[in-house]
Amino acid sequence: MLAAAGIETPEELDRLGSVEAYRRVLGAGCPPTLNLLYALDATLLGLDWRDLPLDRKEQLRRELTSGGR
Repeated sequence: MLAAAGIETPEELDRLGSVEAYRRVLGAGCPPTLNLLYALDATLLGLDWRDLPLDRKEQLRRELTSGGR
């Protein structure tokens, strides 16, 4: 999914951030779930996506719907 969105390296993911990377996956026509957003963010934080705190998940959802990064 990331490659289809033009994200080919960990550095590119880090530069874009999880919300923008998720948006690019959506824009590439891939139908991701929010679990992808959580997994991307957890990866950047060095966590398993299941260990991402609930308040961070809520913050990511707000950023996604607000258009902010």
